[in-house]
Amino acid sequence: MKNLLGRLMGRSYDELKKTAAALQLPPFKGGQNELAVMLYRELMDETAVKWTWDEMSSEEHQFLNWLMEQRGMAAFVDSLSLALSLSPAEAETLVAHLSRLGVVDMEEVSAKSNRVLAAQYRFAYGATMGGGDERRAVSLSNEVARVLKKLGQELVAPPRFDASLSSLFDYYELGQLEQIALAWKLKISQPAYYKEEIADLLLEVLSQPERISSAIGSLPAGPKTLYNLICNKEGRISLADLRKRAGLLESDLRQYLRYLAQRFLVLETYSEARRWFFIPKDIFQPHLPVVNEPPPVEPAAIEPTVMRTTPPYALAWDILTVLNFVQQNSVTLTAQDSRLPKRLIKRINEMLLVPGELNDDADDRLDLVLHAALSLDLLHHEASNLVVTPRTEDWAANLTFGAQQRRLFKLWLDDVHWFEPLVYSGGYWWSGNVTAGRKKVVEKLAALEPGRWYSALSLMRYFEQADPYVFRSKAETLRYVGYRNLGRFQEEWPQREGRVLLKIVETGLHWLGLVDVGYDDEGQFIAFRIKPEAHELLATNGDNNLPKPNAMLKMLLLQPNFEVLVFHPESGPLWRLLKFADLARHDMVSVYTITKDSVMRAVENGTSVSEMLKFLAEQSQREVPQNVARSIEDWGRSIKRVRLTDATILEVDDPNVLDELAASRKTSAFLLRRISPTLALVNLPETNAWSRTSAMQKLAKSLKTAGYSALALERANGNGQAEK
Repeated sequence: MKNLLGRLMGRSYDELKKTAAALQLPPFKGGQNELAVMLYRELMDETAVKWTWDEMSSEEHQFLNWLMEQRGMAAFVDSLSLALSLSPAEAETLVAHLSRLGVVDMEEVSAKSNRVLAAQYRFAYGATMGGGDERRAVSLSNEVARVLKKLGQELVAPPRFDASLSSLFDYYELGQLEQIALAWKLKISQPAYYKEEIADLLLEVLSQPERISSAIGSLPAGPKTLYNLICNKEGRISLADLRKRAGLLESDLRQYLRYLAQRFLVLETYSEARRWFFIPKDIFQPHLPVVNEPPPVEPAAIEPTVMRTTPPYALAWDILTVLNFVQQNSVTLTAQDSRLPKRLIKRINEMLLVPGELNDDADDRLDLVLHAALSLDLLHHEASNLVVTPRTEDWAANLTFGAQQRRLFKLWLDDVHWFEPLVYSGGYWWSGNVTAGRKKVVEKLAALEPGRWYSALSLMRYFEQADPYVFRSKAETLRYVGYRNLGRFQEEWPQREGRVLLKIVETGLHWLGLVDVGYDDEGQFIAFRIKPEAHELLATNGDNNLPKPNAMLKMLLLQPNFEVLVFHPESGPLWRLLKFADLARHDMVSVYTITKDSVMRAVENGTSVSEMLKFLAEQSQREVPQNVARSIEDWGRSIKRVRLTDATILEVDDPNVLDELAASRKTSAFLLRRISPTLALVNLPETNAWSRTSAMQKLAKSLKTAGYSALALERANGNGQAEK
């Protein structure tokens, strides 16, 4: 059987115009197909069908209910008078009116006895094609029948005036709720959510009085007038009373009410066989939430048993340590997951100012140090190796520890990939806005008194009541848990959001050297305090100018036993010290030792003996001991330098040919250095990974183009003979 759109497309343009007029639609100026589509949408709209239903007589209501119960929802017109106890003229008038409304369709069909033979109806009556009499049949499309059946269910159990929003959503299908959500400009993923999830999103919006007030204030003049009229009638009004008081054209009245219904501001129902329009109770008389002042962040009742403090330069110092280690050693990452090998993890961790607690996988703090160095472009991956970048020298030598700390703090605030350890388990957390949460925590901590111990639990309780959606908005939370599971979310908040929040203080801010943390006898994090020198950084997010460092302050104390004590650490001097001294221990004062191996390593990496001695003389609080200076000089002189160069040699038989090559603009760029009358070192031209010829072959081709016969000898075979 034809669907509703096919039936309308089969009608003439004049018939379609009559149907539009019968449905009291505004004049239409488009073509036949466009008019058919518009009528289709009208007949599929439940609100529009209700208007049509109200215009029908009780006999027409009974006929449609009867027709929906017939096989295939079709019947012969000439049999209606007997089936409905109507005269033939009354049956004809009834069917003609419903056909003009577009609700039913009439068509000439081939019939044999009481069997319909036309192709579009044979499935309804089980007939086969063949000869037969022509009879008229009236039928109902499945689409209109579905809307009428739903309307019938609503007439039996209409929405109540005092129903809650969630109960009213039960009267709507998924597609209708999608349209309402789009009217409120809610983001709906494709494919759409389940009906319950969209209902949860709408419930969140419609439960906000300020949002409803804003929406009503921005309504167009016509819908706003109708809304206010219904408000003045205590939020409900019958259709007859509304028509009388509104004084609008029928088409305008329907248009304005539809506009309000699409936004769930005015709904319709039936009461005592009359049609009513009403404003949902929760919108008309919203329940304003009781605003309770969140509990303050309280000082700790007692000082913690165990206190941990981290110097403000600790993270920056450890980054320098890792950069120096990578610069002086070949660091190859594991092939499986591109991580440091376990032997290197243990070795580097022992060198850190604040070593982490190693576990089976790695060390959280070392992971953080590496992540920060990679994010700041101080390290990068080259094939399977970890190498320092050209920016390293500028970072280490030209930025003070204070400047480095500020940059690290800003990185922590905004870096979505910098995770506080051991708290982001499960897919729930990967989409949380952790950086927004960090900024809110920093803002709250900046309002606290520096140097005073505060309860960690009271900080968590403050956010639980003041801003439980600190990492993800309520609307975003609803997309994951649903409105009906919001209570469960609130119950689990201390184990989820609350745990992350405390880790921000315990690890992130503590490792940055901005807060001290305290623990009880069982090792539970119970308290924190903001360092006085960190308060300005927290309050300004690191945007203020740094104080100038004291250039006269010497940071080292060099002793005759070759130990270097670091009293006033600063990035530039420490970076230079790391190049020729090895860590002995980190304690109250960090101690480095100068050894023969460390000096030889520094010389091999380009640091001269004179540079080392000059640095020690400038930075040590005492004169350089003579035994130390003499030993450094002796170790430096004991190094026998050998320079290795991977070179390509160009050889000619006649020295004049080499003279020509050096004088020619085409070939002089290839010559690096002449080492004999007939030999010269050459620069090989660059090639890429996709080149089919080697650099040697490319050079030979260039020389041949310049007029020289070149024979490329690329390597020697096992017999000492050159291979091409």
